[in-house]
Amino acid sequence: MIPDKPTRHFFIAPSAQGWVAIWEDPRYFADRTLAQALARHLQTWSVWIEVGGNGVSWARGLYEGSTVCEERFEAVETTFYGERGVVYLTFDPDTMPDEWIAQLGLPDPDLHYEAILAGAQPSAGPPLYLVVQRSNSDMSSAAAGG
Repeated sequence: MIPDKPTRHFFIAPSAQGWVAIWEDPRYFADRTLAQALARHLQTWSVWIEVGGNGVSWARGLYEGSTVCEERFEAVETTFYGERGVVYLTFDPDTMPDEWIAQLGLPDPDLHYEAILAGAQPSAGPPLYLVVQRSNSDMSSAAAGG
């Protein structure tokens, strides 16, 4: 987790077309390691997408289990909006995010976190709202780790 952001917010949609969509609050960068971990631990496919404001700067990953099927990104350490962390965006005008989403056949390609926050619904039904907060206790962190 980014040190300046101890809380993360997600919307998780019910399964549609064989996929479960997870939208993260855009004030936090899309988490490549989360997508990889979901694929690995659930032994399934996972897609990671981070889109910059212009839609031409974006990053992507496609994972199956422990296998990286495709990735396109450039990792850049940043203090974006005063936060510390890594941004993975790269300039890719050849393939736009909407095109890649369509190629994969993902559900609800036009839906995003802010739209759901404003009342839009995924095609499969109302999403689950999940908030994850980092523990300040070393004991809690150790216990959660195993």
